[in-house]
Amino acid sequence: MRIPFKPNTGNKKLQKQSKKSEPPIEGFKRFISLETKGKLIISGCAVIILVFSAILLTVSLSGTPTLSNNNSSQVSSVVLGQTNDSTVVKEGPYGNTSSNVTVAYIVGVHPRESGAHQAMVEAMRENSDSVEKQYYLYIINAPLYQNNYPAERLNGQKLANEYVVPDIINNHYQLAVDIHSSNGSYEVTRFVFVPTTDNKSLSIARELSNKISWMSYYYPSDPSSTEYVTIPLIKAGIPSIVYETYKYDSNTTTRDHAQEFIKVIDSSQIRG
Repeated sequence: MRIPFKPNTGNKKLQKQSKKSEPPIEGFKRFISLETKGKLIISGCAVIILVFSAILLTVSLSGTPTLSNNNSSQVSSVVLGQTNDSTVVKEGPYGNTSSNVTVAYIVGVHPRESGAHQAMVEAMRENSDSVEKQYYLYIINAPLYQNNYPAERLNGQKLANEYVVPDIINNHYQLAVDIHSSNGSYEVTRFVFVPTTDNKSLSIARELSNKISWMSYYYPSDPSSTEYVTIPLIKAGIPSIVYETYKYDSNTTTRDHAQEFIKVIDSSQIRG
């Protein structure tokens, strides 16, 4: 009996299987290689994304204008001078340290007017982060001479003349304000004035009296501190004014007035 010829398909299957099969170690190597390449690709993409983000952030920050630099941490106190019973301290800068306009507030020339002085100091410290100009406080710490009122006032005036005035002149500030309070003996109780002819100083004082409802422009008779403080400043080219509050206003009113005064000064047209 003739047995029909059948192709040996089993050999072909074996051949195909032999072509597909490989040692297990080789497959593992290939898997590791592919996985490593994948991780490298993913890592590379992550690095590219991070670098691109950093570039965008840098461009964004560098392109944003800095309108102000108000930082209370920059404030420091420096003793400008001292005697056996008194000290003169310069405190600041307050406000916008990038501003080209700097204003000096002088407090303590007459020790018995401390209510006005303290109100201005507190108002300046509280408003430092919201103002656009730069400010310094000149604080004269002088004692009361209970038995010698004229000597007490003269002491504060001389301290201002010796230590405050030269420092303001040397720093070429755009305005100085000497803070006082009156006892009600004048025709008006709250006012500003300029003790000598100076258009810049007068313009600022008039602007204040026009913008603040409770304030007047008024020149008192025989002011005692001006020849020691504001007049030498004006003669040196520093616009200067005297601000008189009312001694018998409540602490709240005096402080509210100081707050408003600071805000009007800050918005005034003082040139650098």
